[in-house]
Amino acid sequence: MEALADAAWDRFGAVHLVHNNAGVLIRAPMLDADDKDWEWILAVNLWGVIHGVHAFVPRMLEAGDEGHIVNTASEAGHFAGDLYGVYNTSKFAVVGLTESLARELRNTKIGVSMLCPGQVDTGIFTNTNRPASYKRPGDDVPVERRVADNAQTPDDVAAKVIAAVEAGELYIFSHMDEARTLIEKRHERLARALNP
Repeated sequence: MEALADAAWDRFGAVHLVHNNAGVLIRAPMLDADDKDWEWILAVNLWGVIHGVHAFVPRMLEAGDEGHIVNTASEAGHFAGDLYGVYNTSKFAVVGLTESLARELRNTKIGVSMLCPGQVDTGIFTNTNRPASYKRPGDDVPVERRVADNAQTPDDVAAKVIAAVEAGELYIFSHMDEARTLIEKRHERLARALNP
């Protein structure tokens, strides 16, 4: 990531928009996940964002220009899903990281957003990009994918990201009705716990 930042500044002289967009997953009971599963998911989904923030944000602040950081979390960063415990954990961490980053940068010229997509038609379910150092037997088998009726294209989501960045919004949901229902259920449970 540092080499990418060097290359970007060398080529363009400045960087104004960074989108830390990384995601891999396994679909299995969390208790069946081994250290390699956890290390791979966290290395990409969480550490990918951390490395992107560390490589770009200090330089952007030093330049003093307006800019914006977008970190891809997921709907799964706001509520738990069956058989996605490792993935959920990584994306909950990205939500916390991004909300914290937004607070730290609130009095600067750098805006912060987090993309929380539902199902998007990408290669995330193929499982073919798992490095050898993180592989387990059978890891080349694609993850079972249940294609949602409301799956969106990357272009659809990109348009929502651009609009949200221009509006300075922190949260970007691709599937707003779906996310609203699931997040409201979670918050109702939290509210009940606070008001027994």
